[in-house]
Amino acid sequence: MKTLSDLYREVKAFADNHPLVNEFVLVGSEEELEGREFDFRSLVLLPSRSNISRDDNRPVYELTFSIILFDRVERNSDLGNIMSSEENIFIVGQLQDYLLQELGDSDVEFNDIDIINAAGSDYNVTSAVCEFTVLLPRSPYIKTIAQ
Repeated sequence: MKTLSDLYREVKAFADNHPLVNEFVLVGSEEELEGREFDFRSLVLLPSRSNISRDDNRPVYELTFSIILFDRVERNSDLGNIMSSEENIFIVGQLQDYLLQELGDSDVEFNDIDIINAAGSDYNVTSAVCEFTVLLPRSPYIKTIAQ
């Protein structure tokens, strides 16, 4: 992968082709999630921060994203909550493996997965939330600055 657009296309393709994911959503902030209707199970990609670097003569963009998986289960189903959480973690693990294949071991890093469950009036929502960081290459030389 060479660009942010490539990364977006890869994550979207993963979500669109995964049999346990019904919807892929890209949002710019957490506020965009409020009041939104989801087609459960949804995979949400949220850009969270970036950095540029030329350390070790390796110019890169370092980009961090949040991944959020939402699923809906019956309100009083303990086993349903556990199974849904397990599937959410499984999907995050598969996304990690997929991106490691595409980017290489040194260019993608996943952090801890937070498991969050919320009770609704008709159903419960399970979610898995984690961050991952990718390194994307920059030009290896200093360019003339446009003025």
